[in-house]
Amino acid sequence: MLAALAILLGQAAVSDTALQLHGFVDTYYGFDSNRPGDRLSFAAGAGTTAQRAGELRVNLAALDLLVDPKPVGVRVTLAYGTGIDALHAAERFLGPVYQAYASARVSVGRGLMLDAGIFSSHVGFEGFFSKDNFNYTRSWMGELSPYYQAGLRASYSFDEHWSAQVHFLNGWQLAGDDNRAKTLGTPIAWASGRWSVSFNTLVGPELPGDDRDFRVFADLVAQVRVSEWLTLAATTDTAFQQGPQDAHWLAAAAYARAAITRIVAVAARVEQFSDPDGAISGTAQTLREGTMTLEIRPVEPLIVKLEARHDWSTAPVFHGATPTALLTGETLLLASAVAAF
Repeated sequence: MLAALAILLGQAAVSDTALQLHGFVDTYYGFDSNRPGDRLSFAAGAGTTAQRAGELRVNLAALDLLVDPKPVGVRVTLAYGTGIDALHAAERFLGPVYQAYASARVSVGRGLMLDAGIFSSHVGFEGFFSKDNFNYTRSWMGELSPYYQAGLRASYSFDEHWSAQVHFLNGWQLAGDDNRAKTLGTPIAWASGRWSVSFNTLVGPELPGDDRDFRVFADLVAQVRVSEWLTLAATTDTAFQQGPQDAHWLAAAAYARAAITRIVAVAARVEQFSDPDGAISGTAQTLREGTMTLEIRPVEPLIVKLEARHDWSTAPVFHGATPTALLTGETLLLASAVAAF
């Protein structure tokens, strides 16, 4: 795949298509009230931001290469840091590759966009890059749903308000596949000057080696710009997993961001994630968290976020001072800085 993308990049350069280069470096220091002996904050399977406590670390350093589809383009995003390590913990071959896909614009109606490769997921309110989110750390809803997916994507805008996509995917956050079935994704979105709403689904067999038992996942996201300085958002997820024992999970979160000045903003998030069967988090539990973030942009390329977060669980899932010590709560204090170009 990378060889094919290199050929396309070369062809784009020959045809005078502009190659865009962007990137950022995201660093942080975190304090965990549990003082975990292994320095790992969050529960198992999470931690794509601020994964390690008591250390000054690079959460993510990313380089994004883009050639706009005119009519053919490519995008490659390479990343380094604790965030991409956590994200790709179950992958064998991806390494630093977060995105790598080819695009083609087809002259059908208002223009049909086709993408093939590995690209960002369509579900959820929060993305993988912390600089683009209200808060620095991500919600449990973000951590326990896909950040990326591999396959084919078709996108179409019906008018200035309505758009839709169809995704034909290998599976649930997988570059390869762990069974012989495929997953279908179907985002539908509506947007106006102040409002945006999207309904996103993923449907397909997701258990390893199992082509019969389906996972049905639905995600609803709404955002409204109340005024020039205040933005509110809400999101909810529901999922059902067939199997030897059917299981489900349900989650909801609310967000607010207030721009106090051109330089300073504050954001808040509250969330509940119910996983009574342990189907997605690995433990039968209900997770709750509250997060407050102070954002400062002293100069255009720099974003500083100071954050306080507290998590609760109905099960002992957070790391303690010794390997066998597991706790039901955790408080994090974080300082982060992102420089982008």
